[in-house]
Amino acid sequence: MKHILVWHRRDLRTTDNAALLAATQDGIPVPVFVIDPFFFREKRETCDDRILFMRECLEDLQEQYRQKGSELQILYGNTPDVLVELAEQLNARVYYNFDTNMPFGRTRDNKIAGNNRFKGFSSDAIIRTPYNRTEWREHCTKHFQTPIPELPKNLPLPPQLKQILLAEIMHTYGIKKQKQNVPKGGTASAKKRLLDFLSRIQEYPRSISSPNTAENGCSRISAHLSFGCMSIREVYQATRKYTKQSRAQAFFLARLYWNQHFTQKMQDFPQLSTTAVNPVFATQGEYDEEKTRAWKEGRTGYPLVDASIRCLKQTGWINFRMRAMIASFYCDLLNQPWQIGADFMHYHLIDADTAINYAQWQMQAGVVGAHPPRIYNPIKQAYEQDPEGTFIKQWVPELQETPLERIHEPHKPTLLIELIPQKYPAPIIELSTATQQARNRYKQTIQQARNALKQPEIRTRASLSAWKKRT
Repeated sequence: MKHILVWHRRDLRTTDNAALLAATQDGIPVPVFVIDPFFFREKRETCDDRILFMRECLEDLQEQYRQKGSELQILYGNTPDVLVELAEQLNARVYYNFDTNMPFGRTRDNKIAGNNRFKGFSSDAIIRTPYNRTEWREHCTKHFQTPIPELPKNLPLPPQLKQILLAEIMHTYGIKKQKQNVPKGGTASAKKRLLDFLSRIQEYPRSISSPNTAENGCSRISAHLSFGCMSIREVYQATRKYTKQSRAQAFFLARLYWNQHFTQKMQDFPQLSTTAVNPVFATQGEYDEEKTRAWKEGRTGYPLVDASIRCLKQTGWINFRMRAMIASFYCDLLNQPWQIGADFMHYHLIDADTAINYAQWQMQAGVVGAHPPRIYNPIKQAYEQDPEGTFIKQWVPELQETPLERIHEPHKPTLLIELIPQKYPAPIIELSTATQQARNRYKQTIQQARNALKQPEIRTRASLSAWKKRT
């Protein structure tokens, strides 16, 4: 039988892996993962801790293969060159699972697209051919509910290749742990977290908005999903198997559709990470270095914004409500370009998912145009989501001694001037003014588009033909 290279990418698992399954049926699987120098360039897309998380995922995948009598081999070099050379040496084909990627991934995949040694498979619910949008959810549901094929219990030992040690490559590039409370990577950790979450899923709907309850109330498997330690289908079927029908179950399952929905959007619009979906908003935001620095450092003068930014930088995670709020604050209230904020968040997130992160940033910035931007009030959010100031005091130590009545608005005018924390900065914007300016900018942009199209009656959604076809 011929050797077949199984090229792992964002599918660091052996179960529900279409490429691996096909390789076991067509030949002798030779599982490989290629560490590309691109991962370690000076201005890379991700932080050290995400790379360390990936290392744990790869070590777990190695163990999965060892338990089946096989071996995952870690290679190093320019990915297309390494795989083409190896395929020629072994006279092998290369099987891989399709993925929806950032520009680097698309460029890499384009290099091998015309090589008949490479064959791609679908291990997700994404449609990669022309389709009728009304059929998408039915297609997704069918994928989720299709039984997962089982792999053979034992796999043949592949030939030994010239590989590298993960520890060695981490040392060479000086990759070091910088964040705290990062979950352990790998399929074993993912399954343990999922089962623990499913045992208390009824708490989920009321836990996700507050940063105080979301850390334990959410599933926290998003980082594992971003590396493919489990498939979305595995999570869907486990949820249906281990929980009863309820509002909480439906709420969580909807998030799985939501995951694939945004990946589909990026598949349909590959420029999602760099280009506004709606060209009407292509020039949104006026870059201000001082405002951007204050936002990135968590020194905006708005406690919940600053706490969220600092938590993101120190842990690599914040809950979705806080992600939306700090995105809205940066784009709407500070009037900054969404790409800069989205890149910053993508860099720090351990669970960085390109499609979800950039699609959500575009939506929060209002550059999709399908609806007016949702402008979050950071003071209102602080009172509602952190009423005791617990999260704020944890991440903004300058405010730890601030009385509760002042924790959400430490610079609010008062007779007790001495209570204003001297080390905490004053707000960099006046909230009501910035909010009104954001609304005015949006209305002006829409009106200018209507005038340019000479269709004064045009509705916002109707002006977005490109996006409309994709939604």
